[in-house]
Amino acid sequence: MSPNDQFFVGLSLHSDFVRIAESDGNFITSVAERPFIQKFGMELFRSDNLDFTFVEDTIKSLVDSAGVRADKTGVVLAAEMVNIRKIPVALGLDQDTIRSQLEWEAEQFLVSPRTDYVLEYQKLPFQSREGNPLYLLVCIRKQIISNIHKIIKNSGLKLVDIDVDIFSNIRSVMQSYSINNEMPYALIDVGTSLVNIVLLQKGEYFLSQTMPLKDDSTSTAPDSSAISGLIEKELKRLLFGHDIGQGFEDLGGIFFTGSQNAEDLVRYMESNTETLVIAVNPFKRIRLSSDLEESQEVNKYPDRFTAPVGAVIKKFPGLVKEAS
Repeated sequence: MSPNDQFFVGLSLHSDFVRIAESDGNFITSVAERPFIQKFGMELFRSDNLDFTFVEDTIKSLVDSAGVRADKTGVVLAAEMVNIRKIPVALGLDQDTIRSQLEWEAEQFLVSPRTDYVLEYQKLPFQSREGNPLYLLVCIRKQIISNIHKIIKNSGLKLVDIDVDIFSNIRSVMQSYSINNEMPYALIDVGTSLVNIVLLQKGEYFLSQTMPLKDDSTSTAPDSSAISGLIEKELKRLLFGHDIGQGFEDLGGIFFTGSQNAEDLVRYMESNTETLVIAVNPFKRIRLSSDLEESQEVNKYPDRFTAPVGAVIKKFPGLVKEAS
């Protein structure tokens, strides 16, 4: 066995950046990020001339400059690249019948034939208003999966897992913070052009909503104050519309990830609510190598690495230290 066989790197592909977190199974050993020279998103997969050279070159350059020793990776994709639905299923059905029903449900909203997609599902720990169990259904195009395999192979790595940023972020937050499973929480990921709002119930995904930060009439994104206002309005709508609560006071906390503006957003939100508002630090309970503990990436903008750290935790759950 090679000395580097125990290493693994979580690699998150955002629209503007690729971010990585590497571990040897005992510590996080390196984290790094690099911008893309053009947008990485669904439009690339819809092109007649599929060319991912800039993605591969960016990953290779980042891996080399960060001194990554891992050859195995788990990739985290943005939520907009998959279909996520919450589906009620009748009580008492066997697993084959449940899968058949979920496949039928998928056919009702997928824009291409069911056979063009890979489906994954899991039972959630809550019920519909009628008392039926709810299942989380995730659908991803086979074409996306095959091209991600090619991108990673051409980048000099071996793909061993594909995850979605929503779930990777949830994993990081759940391992980094003590939450009350009797209360709902909001997890908000702010990107360059989109905001993803996720509501958690009982420590699990409950629903998600994506909002654009700008429309076709403007070329610049709003400032932190305006973003905060958009988030507040949408959060209140989701809480009320899904019978979760009337306002922020019904939330156990609001977590921010993914943006240089996380601290500004926390400050604006704190001025309008007494609810706990946090810029996520995914390294809070993770064992770090000694040279990484003082690094700028870990100490200045840790929330940016929530997704790749979540991929590493999935591979090495023993990295998480016991809460003090």
